Amino acid sequence: MFLMLLLVASSAAQDGWQLVFEDEFNEFDTSKWGFEVSAWGGGNAEFQVYVPGEENAFVRDGNLYMKATKLSENTNPKTGEPFGEDFLTQGELDLVDLYGYCTQAADFGCYRAPGDIPPIASSRLQTADQFSFRYGRAEISAKMPVGDWLWPAMWLLPQNWQYGGWPLSGEIDITEMIGNRDYKCDGNARDINHMGSTLHWGPSPNENMYPLTTGERYNFEQNFGDFFHTYVLEWDPQELKVSVDDVVVMSTPNPAIQDRNPGNCWTGYYDFAFPNGGPVDPWTDELACDSFMAPFDQSFYLILNIAVGGRWYIPDNCVNANGAEGRQKPWGNGGGQVPMMWDFYNAQDGWYPSWTAEGDNNSLQVDWIRVYQREGGYAPTVTPQGCPTSAGGNCN
Repeated sequence: MFLMLLLVASSAAQDGWQLVFEDEFNEFDTSKWGFEVSAWGGGNAEFQVYVPGEENAFVRDGNLYMKATKLSENTNPKTGEPFGEDFLTQGELDLVDLYGYCTQAADFGCYRAPGDIPPIASSRLQTADQFSFRYGRAEISAKMPVGDWLWPAMWLLPQNWQYGGWPLSGEIDITEMIGNRDYKCDGNARDINHMGSTLHWGPSPNENMYPLTTGERYNFEQNFGDFFHTYVLEWDPQELKVSVDDVVVMSTPNPAIQDRNPGNCWTGYYDFAFPNGGPVDPWTDELACDSFMAPFDQSFYLILNIAVGGRWYIPDNCVNANGAEGRQKPWGNGGGQVPMMWDFYNAQDGWYPSWTAEGDNNSLQVDWIRVYQREGGYAPTVTPQGCPTSAGGNCN
């Protein structure tokens, strides 16, 4: 392993790359990763509470393991005993009291009254305030978790939120998927045979322009839950591209800025979304480092997590487990978090065996992560002759 790492680093250096972040997961490194602690539901009314500790995130044999569990079976740090089923309906979930801190208070994220407590415990790790980068190449070797209604993701958020709250400052989803083994929508796989990559951006939450910057890939021979794959983000002043096993999943701008012609000039994400004009442009030259790449011209940090359920990503009216009785999606996406999560939890006889039957295969497993940047930094956006040039210069 050590020799291989030296060879990889040496090859990257010869190509003009500098290794700026790595984790081989020989141990859990708190100087690189912090735990989210919150029940806020990720903005999607998800059914988990993110907690710290080894029950949901641990390192073993050179791999990081992250998994979702029933909160009732997790250890209550105040008592040293499992929370138990009665805690969900009779207890009070005070995360500051239990764990000493809470990272997100929105949507009752730090305190839940009896009956409102998310029934699932999970983990979300992030490098916020410890490592972030603007432009570079991030490589992740990982295997996604298998289990009904799991929603794993490897992604990035802005360190400083230069342009305002989500999605004004952007979001980069390297990969996300649904952990079911056999979940089909209109006959198309939306399970471990399918993964997607997406950029979220726009002038407001109601004007999230992600449909313009999304891609997907299917793999029925070596699915994304039973096999390791290499996920790569390539990001520079010319384009942002995600690939898996050297196959491009999503690329924008496409073609890259430097590869366009004067009849197809790229003048930024705002013009891409609103070619005929629209709402106020949040990515003004006064704020932007590189106006043609804004909001993806600032520093972003890494996130690994497993969400469960929620109201958005897992579609309604699809067929699970070839139509097996009791295995269909037990909640509808139109409801509030509490009724949806109880519909989900009360149907655990259908989905929980799909978690326990997998053993460690129900974990997000990460072998390594490496981030490289160009030695000497990045020049401003290169535009073809005859196209306008990018303005800006406020780089965080």
